[in-house]
Amino acid sequence: MVANAFTLSQPAHIYVSSGVVHHFRGPALEAFFAGQKNAWGFLHFDMQYSKLSPIGSWVFHQARMREPLARHDGVVSAARAHSTSEMLAASRKALGFTCAGFDQATSFASVLVRPMHAVVGARPEVWNPFVAQLGPLRQRLGDGR
Repeated sequence: MVANAFTLSQPAHIYVSSGVVHHFRGPALEAFFAGQKNAWGFLHFDMQYSKLSPIGSWVFHQARMREPLARHDGVVSAARAHSTSEMLAASRKALGFTCAGFDQATSFASVLVRPMHAVVGARPEVWNPFVAQLGPLRQRLGDGR
């Protein structure tokens, strides 16, 4: 099926994406999150914001992509990466969910080890049970309040 995930006849309970969020800027970022208002939660992975991101992306895309456009797009995308705080602000404003960053960079070295990060959110009534089920992964979750 090809369709807008936000307008399906049977709405999603959880939205998940990888490498999509950096394509949305300003009001479009808030609209992206607002489209998930009927869900119970979301998990969106994207490139970690860093001055190194375009360089790392260039290396990755040179090694993995064959087409010049794909090589170029990866570097441009990395330059557009959102910080965790930007994604959290947009998701909280649009949804009112409890949200937190996952694998947020805390130092220069942490960006090298974890070039991707995520923003995760859930309705307040399911947030604590969700976090309780993370086990040892809980330590990689930033402050969600």
